[in-house]
Formats: sequence, structure tokens, C-alpha cells
Amino acid sequence: MERPWSLRWRVNDILEELWGTLEWLEPGGRPKAVIPRPNGFLVAEPRPLTWSGGWTLYYIRKKDIPTEKAARILAWGLGAKKYSYYGLKDSQAIAYQSIALLRPEQKPRHIILSGRGWTVEAWLIADGVGQPVKGLHGWNSFNITLLPQSPTDPPRPGWTFPNYYGPQRFGVCRPNTHIIGLYLAKHDDEGLREELASRYPLEPPRKRRDALNSMVERLALQALQAYIWNKALSTAIRENLLERVKERARPVCPKHSETRKHPLLPLPSRRMGEPKWWRETVEYHLEREELEWETLRGLKPSPRLATAEPCTHTIKVVEPQGAHVHTFTLPRGSYATVMLREKYALDWVSECTRLLAARMLTRRKRN
Repeated sequence: MERPWSLRWRVNDILEELWGTLEWLEPGGRPKAVIPRPNGFLVAEPRPLTWSGGWTLYYIRKKDIPTEKAARILAWGLGAKKYSYYGLKDSQAIAYQSIALLRPEQKPRHIILSGRGWTVEAWLIADGVGQPVKGLHGWNSFNITLLPQSPTDPPRPGWTFPNYYGPQRFGVCRPNTHIIGLYLAKHDDEGLREELASRYPLEPPRKRRDALNSMVERLALQALQAYIWNKALSTAIRENLLERVKERARPVCPKHSETRKHPLLPLPSRRMGEPKWWRETVEYHLEREELEWETLRGLKPSPRLATAEPCTHTIKVVEPQGAHVHTFTLPRGSYATVMLREKYALDWVSECTRLLAARMLTRRKRN
């Protein structure tokens, strides 16, 4: 009989298959480690530049709550009909970021909101500013504690890793946002309704949903784009194809000249062009999912780093647990969990995904 911890690591492997993160630059031999969430995972975006406009800017500290929900609750609490932010931050973490509200009825200098297990604390930092532009902040800073399952020396800091989309991209509790995107792309209304209405094993009762609003549909299609990117990048790593795009390389952090150059590739899109081998790789995975180029209409072929490295990185060992405390910055769009997964067999199974992975694997194979 397998021990529960052994089963947990098998679930990690299943989730990696679901997200398409199949190949790594350093194969095998990684020490197993756990992040004690939420307190062991801190992320912060820099205080933003501002310009004139009709928005009120708050800097928030959120704990155990998605960015979208935190922004919606803050907007509701202060009487604002619209909100905006620079980027999504991890849900099962302590995160610092900017939230802008359009003409709120109240503008307190400091406010604390809380619910079952989550908190949002907000400080007013500017009034009469412009709407945030997603991705404008440039980078994110992290302080993450890893607890190795057996005593081990930390790796040398500053390694290169595949720039996959991380687990946060595919859903906080249900790791299926890209599956919803797949149904939308295929215009499979029956499959979409079944996915929205079904109750997963051991999942508590949930509100029935038979339809999606336009914003959620957009997020689902972007998650599908991220999934195809992950699958195609896995193939490129396995077949050593990234050597072909050295001429498309650029530094990860222009302000840190010591960082190496990394290749750029376009995101999967109907309008993506060169390089030819990359388009053929993406097309192969589209065909495996029974998709056509037309299904990616409206998604931009924005350039994305195929590999990346931290702009700055230090590691400290803390006793008595022998914890590895990583302090680093990453360019926007790169995921801390993906970076750490390159050197650790990282347990990124939440209490939600742990219950859902087996059913999701069955659905992926069936579809």
C-alpha cells in the first residue's frame, strides 16, 4: 500500500501533464521540497509610475485570495464600479500589488477587509491617476521558503529555466481553465456545460454555472493559448530546437547586464509567423487537440521568452529545519514556481488540486 506522501507526488506528475510542463533543462535528481503556504510565499510588484486620470490607486496586501477577487471586493467596499491592476499574483500567498478604482465613493487612507481565511489590507497612495496598463510594472520580487524533505545543500543561485506558464495560469482550485478554453474553441456547448456543472470528487457543493461572461471566456482562451505554448515548448526542449533561435535572443533584465540572453518566440496565434519550425511545432499540438488555427483568432502572437533566469537571486539556509529561503526578482510573465521546479521536485499541489487531479487526467485523455 502506498503512503499518502507517495500518492501526493504522483499527483504532482499528473498535474504537470495537465499543464503541459513535461520537459526540464536539468533532468532528474531534484530534491523534494514543499512551500509552507501562504506565509512561505511572498510576492511584491514595485510601486508603479503614475500619470493623470480619473482613477484612485491603492497598494494592497492580500493573503489567500486571488487578485481578481481582491480587486472586486475592494471596489465593492469603496463604491467603485470599475477596477484595474497591473498583473495577477499568486492566490495561496501573501502578495503586495497595486489596485486602481475608478471614481470610488469612499477614499479612506487605510482599510482592512477580511473573510473566511482571507484578508485584504489597502493603503491609498495616489488619487487622480491613469488606469494601470497590464504588465507595465516590469518585474516582481519574491521571498519563498522551501522545506526539503531530506537534508540537502541548496543549488547555486541564478539558473536558467524553461519559461512555462505556471499552475496559477490554469485555475486557483480547479486546474481546468484551459479545458474550458478548449471547449470554447471547439464550440462544444455540451462539453462546456458538463464541465461547468459537474462536481469533482470530494468537492463541496458549489453554485451551478451554465454560462460564462465575456471576461471569463477571454481568460479561458488565454489559458488554452498558455497550454499550447507549454506543450510546444516541451517539444522544443526535448528535440533541442531552441538553439535555432539564438538570433532572436534578448537579455531577461536589461538593467542587469550580467544576465544572459534568452530566445524569444511568439505565443500561439493565428497570426504567428517565423520561425517556421516553431509554427510547425505549435500546429502539431493544435492538431493533437483537434484544433485549427482559426480557433486562436483574437489571440495575439506576442513575443515571450522561451527560457529565463532571475534578475537577482540569493539563497539562505535557515536552521533548524534546513529551509532554503530564496530571494529573487523575475521579469513579468515568468513564474516563481516554474523557476524553482527546475532545481526542486516542487510540491505545487494545493488542497483543491489534490482532490481534482485524478478526474482531470481522465478528462484530458478522453478529450
